[in-house]
Amino acid sequence: MLVKMMPIRIRPIFCLLVIFSFLLLNSCAETQVGAKTIVANYNLALYYIDIENYTQAKTLLSDITENYPETKYANYAYLKLGDIAMREGSSADDIKTAEENYKIFLRQNASSHLVPYALAKLIELNFDKTKSILFGDSYAAKRSSEPFKNIINAYERFYLMYPHNLYLQDSQKYLTLSKQYLSEHEDNIGNWYYDQELYASAIARYLYLLKYYPGYKDKNLVLKKIILAYKKIKQPKQAEKWQAILNQYASLNHNVTQ
Repeated sequence: MLVKMMPIRIRPIFCLLVIFSFLLLNSCAETQVGAKTIVANYNLALYYIDIENYTQAKTLLSDITENYPETKYANYAYLKLGDIAMREGSSADDIKTAEENYKIFLRQNASSHLVPYALAKLIELNFDKTKSILFGDSYAAKRSSEPFKNIINAYERFYLMYPHNLYLQDSQKYLTLSKQYLSEHEDNIGNWYYDQELYASAIARYLYLLKYYPGYKDKNLVLKKIILAYKKIKQPKQAEKWQAILNQYASLNHNVTQ
């Protein structure tokens, strides 16, 4: 009735406005339903994570990242997918999956308050890469030193960005362990040179170890090897010098333990 009362030239415009309004309302209704679905699925995924039903959780989280990539829940989903991969095991595939998801989160959320968390998890998983499935941590010092150097560099970047963050404190243990394994790595190389009677090379490695890792747990043994190596290459004055350093070190340690 209202349309018939309008001038003929206005009727098409009015009809278009009615159709547009209907479509807009329908779209808003669909958006609200979709938003509720995302939130419900994300919360359900968190529940599945709590009860360790990771298969169901991954299905829900992957659906969010694939179908709702522009939402904040997709960003959170990447973090949770990374956490699940780390919880499921320490295989190369698990670590790779976790690393990929944490890095996606960092690329898309550079200013997020959760960036420190993702950085800390990347340091942790990079440390996990150094472990041997057969020998565990005991084999770490015998492997390449590069992973440990990467961890130290990552920690230093983390420290520059977030010097007072609580997650930085969680990463401290991986920094300490990385330095420990690096120092053991250097000691192993020095011992190999010594056993091969390459005493000059052994001395160079031991000196490098003492310079960059002065708190090495077996420092007294390294000092003794340096003394023996200098004696082997007929440099008694150097041997005497390092014997004095060893005596001083032993005296200091004796006073500390008393």
